[in-house]
Amino acid sequence: MQEARWGYEYQQQITEKFGRVLGCPLFSLGAEVGTREESLIDKIKQILDQHLRYYESALREAQDQQLIAMTPVAPIAFPTSPKSNKASWRCSTSSPANELDLFLPSLFTN
Repeated sequence: MQEARWGYEYQQQITEKFGRVLGCPLFSLGAEVGTREESLIDKIKQILDQHLRYYESALREAQDQQLIAMTPVAPIAFPTSPKSNKASWRCSTSSPANELDLFLPSLFTN
Protein backbone atom coordinates (compact mmCIF):
# COMPACT_ATOMS: atom_id res chain seq x y z
CA MET A 1 0.00 0.00 0.00
CA GLN A 2 2.87 2.33 0.77
CA GLU A 3 4.29 1.90 -2.74
CA ALA A 4 0.90 2.70 -4.26
CA ARG A 5 0.60 5.81 -2.10
CA TRP A 6 4.10 6.90 -3.16
CA GLY A 7 3.19 6.40 -6.81
CA TYR A 8 0.06 8.47 -6.42
CA GLU A 9 1.89 11.26 -4.59
CA TYR A 10 4.61 11.28 -7.25
CA GLN A 11 2.04 11.60 -10.03
CA GLN A 12 0.32 14.37 -8.08
CA GLN A 13 3.61 16.30 -7.87
CA ILE A 14 4.19 15.84 -11.60
CA THR A 15 0.66 17.06 -12.32
CA GLU A 16 1.19 20.14 -10.16
CA LYS A 17 4.57 20.85 -11.77
CA PHE A 18 3.49 20.47 -15.41
CA GLY A 19 -0.23 21.18 -15.13
CA ARG A 20 -1.20 17.78 -16.50
CA VAL A 21 -0.62 14.07 -16.08
CA LEU A 22 2.29 13.03 -18.25
CA GLY A 23 2.10 9.89 -20.35
CA CYS A 24 3.89 6.70 -19.46
CA PRO A 25 7.43 6.87 -20.87
CA LEU A 26 7.35 3.16 -21.70
CA PHE A 27 4.24 3.51 -23.81
CA SER A 28 5.48 6.74 -25.41
CA LEU A 29 8.75 5.07 -26.37
CA GLY A 30 6.94 1.95 -27.48
CA ALA A 31 4.56 3.94 -29.66
CA GLU A 32 7.41 5.77 -31.37
CA VAL A 33 9.97 3.04 -32.05
CA GLY A 34 8.60 -0.11 -30.47
CA THR A 35 7.33 -1.47 -33.75
CA ARG A 36 10.68 -1.20 -35.51
CA GLU A 37 13.31 -2.55 -33.16
CA GLU A 38 12.86 -6.11 -31.92
CA SER A 39 15.24 -5.67 -28.96
CA LEU A 40 13.29 -2.62 -27.81
CA ILE A 41 9.98 -4.44 -28.18
CA ASP A 42 11.30 -7.30 -26.03
CA LYS A 43 12.62 -4.94 -23.35
CA ILE A 44 9.36 -2.97 -23.18
CA LYS A 45 7.38 -6.22 -22.87
CA GLN A 46 9.73 -7.36 -20.10
CA ILE A 47 9.27 -4.11 -18.15
CA LEU A 48 5.50 -4.11 -18.61
CA ASP A 49 5.32 -7.74 -17.48
CA GLN A 50 7.24 -6.76 -14.32
CA HIS A 51 4.72 -3.98 -13.67
CA LEU A 52 1.85 -6.40 -14.22
CA ARG A 53 3.31 -8.92 -11.76
CA TYR A 54 3.82 -6.13 -9.20
CA TYR A 55 0.18 -4.99 -9.41
CA GLU A 56 -1.09 -8.57 -9.31
CA SER A 57 1.00 -9.17 -6.20
CA ALA A 58 -0.21 -5.95 -4.57
CA LEU A 59 -3.83 -6.91 -5.23
CA ARG A 60 -3.33 -10.42 -3.83
CA GLU A 61 -1.67 -8.94 -0.73
CA ALA A 62 -4.53 -6.47 -0.27
CA GLN A 63 -7.02 -9.31 -0.62
CA ASP A 64 -5.11 -11.43 1.92
CA GLN A 65 -5.27 -8.48 4.34
CA GLN A 66 -9.01 -8.20 3.60
CA LEU A 67 -8.60 -4.66 2.29
CA ILE A 68 -10.32 -5.58 -0.98
CA ALA A 69 -12.43 -8.41 -2.33
CA MET A 70 -11.65 -9.77 -5.79
CA THR A 71 -14.02 -11.72 -7.98
CA PRO A 72 -13.18 -13.10 -11.42
CA VAL A 73 -14.78 -11.41 -14.43
CA ALA A 74 -14.59 -12.04 -18.16
CA PRO A 75 -11.08 -11.78 -19.59
CA ILE A 76 -10.06 -8.52 -21.19
CA ALA A 77 -8.53 -9.13 -24.59
CA PHE A 78 -6.03 -6.77 -26.12
CA PRO A 79 -5.35 -7.65 -29.77
CA THR A 80 -1.59 -7.11 -29.50
CA SER A 81 -1.22 -8.69 -26.08
CA PRO A 82 0.27 -12.16 -25.72
CA LYS A 83 -1.70 -12.45 -22.47
CA SER A 84 -5.13 -11.85 -24.03
CA ASN A 85 -6.56 -15.00 -22.41
CA LYS A 86 -5.50 -13.99 -18.92
CA ALA A 87 -8.37 -13.75 -16.45
CA SER A 88 -9.31 -10.32 -15.20
CA TRP A 89 -10.47 -9.38 -11.74
CA ARG A 90 -12.92 -6.88 -10.33
CA CYS A 91 -11.86 -5.41 -7.00
CA SER A 92 -13.95 -3.82 -4.32
CA THR A 93 -12.97 -2.52 -0.94
CA SER A 94 -14.25 -4.31 2.12
CA SER A 95 -15.39 -1.25 4.05
CA PRO A 96 -16.26 2.37 3.21
CA ALA A 97 -13.67 3.64 5.69
CA ASN A 98 -11.00 1.54 4.04
CA GLU A 99 -7.78 3.27 3.05
CA LEU A 100 -8.21 2.12 -0.54
CA ASP A 101 -11.53 3.96 -0.75
CA LEU A 102 -9.66 7.18 -0.06
CA PHE A 103 -6.79 6.38 -2.40
CA LEU A 104 -8.19 4.79 -5.54
CA PRO A 105 -10.78 7.42 -6.53
CA SER A 106 -8.08 10.07 -6.47
CA LEU A 107 -6.24 8.22 -9.23
CA PHE A 108 -8.94 9.16 -11.69
CA THR A 109 -9.29 12.87 -10.90
CA ASN A 110 -7.80 15.75 -12.90
